[in-house]
Amino acid sequence: MLNSLISIALAASVLQPAPPAPRPAPCPPLAKNTVQALFASAPGAPVALRPVRLARDAVLAEETQHLGDVTWRTTGPVEIAQAPRHVFPAGSVVTLMRTPHGELQCFMQAAFSGEDPRGRTGTVTCLADADGDDRYETAQLMDVPGGTLRPIPLPAPVAFESVHPRDAGGEPFLAFRRVRLVSLDRDRARLFVEHRVAQGTNDSGFAEKPALTRMIQLEPGRVERIGGLDFRIERGEGGWTATPLAERFPSWVRFGCDNEAIVGGSDEE
Repeated sequence: MLNSLISIALAASVLQPAPPAPRPAPCPPLAKNTVQALFASAPGAPVALRPVRLARDAVLAEETQHLGDVTWRTTGPVEIAQAPRHVFPAGSVVTLMRTPHGELQCFMQAAFSGEDPRGRTGTVTCLADADGDDRYETAQLMDVPGGTLRPIPLPAPVAFESVHPRDAGGEPFLAFRRVRLVSLDRDRARLFVEHRVAQGTNDSGFAEKPALTRMIQLEPGRVERIGGLDFRIERGEGGWTATPLAERFPSWVRFGCDNEAIVGGSDEE
């Protein structure tokens, strides 16, 4: 079980190339006329591999993750030669979508064949790579309403390139995980694993209740695992230090069926 959960609703504007994390349980089927962007996390700032002197409120390690859509850009134009005729220019955004037909890579914008600006007579355009060569040669048009999927060959295949959230523009959605020392005795230290989420000025701050609490023994050369990350304990002239031994915590962000982020760690860390 997760020790601490912070559920947040994510904006759908953040670009994200990494594959989505598995959902914690099978998701219920979508309604016939519904599509949903799938969210994932991508590495941000890594843990600094440097010794940290042990003192009250010292942060031994902190890592950042970017949260957002699983998204790419097209390397060339995509022309839909059948109704509703449309050309998506090179650099158009393609997002991994959950649809009634499974997971598809679709353009966020819809092409409308009627007058209704709310999309009730629109078409969502997705792309398929049938032969697995990373070049997409077929458009799959899903009509809304109706949900029917119509395959249409493209005049020329197109490839995708990934875009990291830091290069996507706009305010990134970030999650932070840190290890903080809260008390220090002569040969023992008490540590918290804490989380925080932020987007621009909307910042949750670190949760009052830590995700994990650990008491460690201070011995020169001892290696302690805290929040899934190993630290080497040493003692020098200035006192005790702890040095992180890896730049990344084990995976600590998951997503539910409605794309709420579950930020936490396991009881067994």
